Parts: sequence; structure tokens; C-alpha cells
Amino acid sequence: MDDGWQSRVRITPSNVESLACRKRFSTLYIQNSWPNAAPCREAMMGVGVHVILKNVYDHTNGPLPNLDQLDLFSRLAFPRSRYESGEKRNEDIATAVRWVRSYVAQDPDVEYTIGVERTLTVPISLGGEFLCRIEARLDRLIVRPDTPHELTVVDFKAGRGGVREEPACIMLLVAKKCLPEFETYALETHYLGDCLRPPVRITPTDVRGVWPNIQRRIRRVYRATAFPAEPGEICRRFCPMLSSCQPEAPKAELVELGNAFTDG
Repeated sequence: MDDGWQSRVRITPSNVESLACRKRFSTLYIQNSWPNAAPCREAMMGVGVHVILKNVYDHTNGPLPNLDQLDLFSRLAFPRSRYESGEKRNEDIATAVRWVRSYVAQDPDVEYTIGVERTLTVPISLGGEFLCRIEARLDRLIVRPDTPHELTVVDFKAGRGGVREEPACIMLLVAKKCLPEFETYALETHYLGDCLRPPVRITPTDVRGVWPNIQRRIRRVYRATAFPAEPGEICRRFCPMLSSCQPEAPKAELVELGNAFTDG
């Protein structure tokens, strides 16, 4: 393990929950050693939908929404090299286009979009000494005319993905620290799929008390000298190491959080 990993590895909404297990965090994010697995169509669909939405809501591509180039955007979002057959690729493209058109058709905030896919980073220190960086890619930024002093961060979810408090906390914290010109902040999870679900809205009050817990885990991992497996609740969620690390662990259960978060 390289000695300078603390400055290289950043805490993101995608990996923050892995801090609960030092072995998982070390293996996947410090050593970047992921178990071999076949391409997951569900994951490819999520990535592809995000790419399409980025282009549809990007002002540099033309007046919003940029649906005139939807065919081009969709084909670029699903490269042929990722598919064994053109038929499966075409199926995914058709599904993604259907989801995006449905989402845009009911979107009341198209013209209030001020940015897409902004990647922002915040350095974290402890006792005046640099500890790590937290980073988040914010899918879409909205400022509505009736609340001009509030920044709404949109997190797109394709399919059934749920909302979890620690990733939500990271996104809100990064937005507040890097875009301080606003008075209030909110995170909205917008779902795309064949059946559109209502957005889930999260404010800093909803995740009050979560950041101190994340800080404690950061200190424990970033100052660790050993990285043992730490079986626990994290094993119940998807873990690519589960079969080799905890072969008898129970299967993951989908846990979704709405607007009510505990103070933790």
C-alpha cells in the first residue's frame, strides 16, 4: 500500500459507507482491487442515463431541453464496446430514451437549471493538519424563481436506487462549502424508470448529526495501521467482496430512506 494514499483517495457519496469496514475500503478504494465480474447491465444503464441527462440539460449544447440531439446523445452514452450484442445495446438505448423523454416531459424546472455534473472538492483537516478530501459530482443544479436564495442539488437515480443518509450528507456538505453564495440548500433525488416516482427531498436538517459520524470513520480509516474485515450492517448491502470475505453473510436488502432521517 502506498504511503501517500490519504491525499489520493477521496471520500465520495459512492464510497462513504465503505468506511464502516476498513478491509472493504482498503481493498476497493486504496488498493483499487475489485473482484472480477461480468459487466452489469443495470449499472451500464445507470451510467448511460446520466450521460444522456447531462447532455440534455447542458446549456452549451443549445436551448434546454436539448432533445433534438437525443439520438446522438444516447448512442454515445452506450458504447458498442460494452456490449456482446447489438440487440442488447439497442434495447438499453430504447429504454434509456423512453425514460429520459418521460422525465423531461414532466419536469417543471427545465429553464431553472444553472449547471450539470459539477464535480466539487473540499479539503478536510483535523487539528489544523490535512486529513483528506471529500468530493461529489452534482448531477444537476437548480435555482427556482420562487426560492432564489436556495440551491437545489438533483441526484438522478435510474431504476430502483434508494436514498441513503451518508451519501446525501456528503453532497449537501460539498454544495454548501463550494457554493456559499446561497442561503439554503436541498438535495432532491429524481427517479427515472418506466414508472416515475415522486422526488425525495432532503435538507441539512434531515441529516443533522450524520457528519460527525462520518468524521469519526474518516479518522479511524485514514489513520489506520491495519485494515481488518469488520462484519456488520455494511455486509447486508451490496459488497463485491462478500462471497470471499463473509460467505455466510445474509443477502443484501434494499433499504430506502425518505424525508425522515434520524439524528444518529
